[in-house]
Amino acid sequence: MDKSFRIVIAILALTLSVTAVLPVFGYELVISQARLLSLDEIPAELGYLIVVRSSCFATLAYFGLKFLRRRRPLSSVEPMLVFSLFCLVFGLASFLTEGEGSWGAYLTLLGIGVMSFFLFRENKAESKTIFDKGSW
Repeated sequence: MDKSFRIVIAILALTLSVTAVLPVFGYELVISQARLLSLDEIPAELGYLIVVRSSCFATLAYFGLKFLRRRRPLSSVEPMLVFSLFCLVFGLASFLTEGEGSWGAYLTLLGIGVMSFFLFRENKAESKTIFDKGSW
């Protein structure tokens, strides 16, 4: 793999990681405008978008780093599993930093948790199938 391409992927993964984690500390990095905003400047109704954005960026950074380590996903379910787990992490972090949430938000997190459990089981079963010699 070309070294300059690896450097670009590493810089991208680092930028996405920082952008994903900043909302936990009360800030939002708008990459396209090169601006650092306080979360107080963003309407509270858009909080769920920040959780989804952080989860997307963290998922992309995770698979970027796996790519640099030349490790591929073990199953086709793994990207969905990683995204749902990051949704749980950043959703819980959002609840802890904001203080309170609605019942709908808690039910959404519970649903994502249940979905993550089933995705985890499917990922485990699919990765076993990939390496099972008798399945070919």
